[in-house]
Amino acid sequence: MTKKDWLKKSTLAVMLSTSLLVFADGGQAFAAQASASDVANDAYDLLGKPYKSSANGPSSFDSAGFITYVMKESGIKLDDSLKSLTTAGKSVAKTDIKQGDILFFKNDSYAGIYVGNDKFLYASKGQGKVVEQKLSKVKSDLTKVRRILDTTTGTTKPETSQNWEKVAQSVIKAGEKYMGTPYQYASSRSDKSTMDCSEFVMWAYKEGANIDLGKGGARSEYKKTKEISRSQLRPGDLVFFSTRATMKYDANDINRIGHVGIYVGDNKVLHTYGEGGVKYSSMKSGWWNEHFVRAGRVIN
Repeated sequence: MTKKDWLKKSTLAVMLSTSLLVFADGGQAFAAQASASDVANDAYDLLGKPYKSSANGPSSFDSAGFITYVMKESGIKLDDSLKSLTTAGKSVAKTDIKQGDILFFKNDSYAGIYVGNDKFLYASKGQGKVVEQKLSKVKSDLTKVRRILDTTTGTTKPETSQNWEKVAQSVIKAGEKYMGTPYQYASSRSDKSTMDCSEFVMWAYKEGANIDLGKGGARSEYKKTKEISRSQLRPGDLVFFSTRATMKYDANDINRIGHVGIYVGDNKVLHTYGEGGVKYSSMKSGWWNEHFVRAGRVIN
């Protein structure tokens, strides 16, 4: 997968967020945030993906499909058409462009996401793929700018927790309801009859703790956690693993993450993959021990 170095792009990130208190069972408060840096990183994840008319991911995109897919990775749902995007969020002056803004060009015939440092990414019909472009080179074609991130709430992250154990067990219990549900790579996120690893985690957290991790993949979910060491793992934490396809990336590269599950304690993970679908696996030894990459905490 082609992608700019995640750490370098993070240093360029300008955090734009909005907060909304959401209460789970027991009165637990959570703060919702949609981050411009997450949007930029998710956009770079798709650099080089093929252009295809009327496509909205995950393997190919048209102009609107690329934007709506990237925003969806941060939990922001937008209508999948350029016409709808031209009225989404709020209008912004061309002199006040910020990371995460949507840029429209040539009478709104195509659009892209501004990622900072005079660059934006878009699905180019002419070049047949998602490309990076310097804004200064085409600014004369810029017709309008729309800002989504400070008018829409997205990713939910816990702000406080009166009883993390209770919340964690609720998440695990919600996940256990899907034991045996068949695995399907790149599942739809709307039909619970099949799931991939990140959709399973998404539903467990949403139904067990009212925490919205968005509809992205394992790397997207990792970005919504607080990184912890393996020795700090406790029930409810997320554990991330490499796959045969992602082992080629360096250990410090986020692209090495290819799989996610919920840690339940005693070196066990609740997740879904392959035959049998949702199941428990041991991290004590074998594949899941050897392919462990990182751990992240959602429930503080």
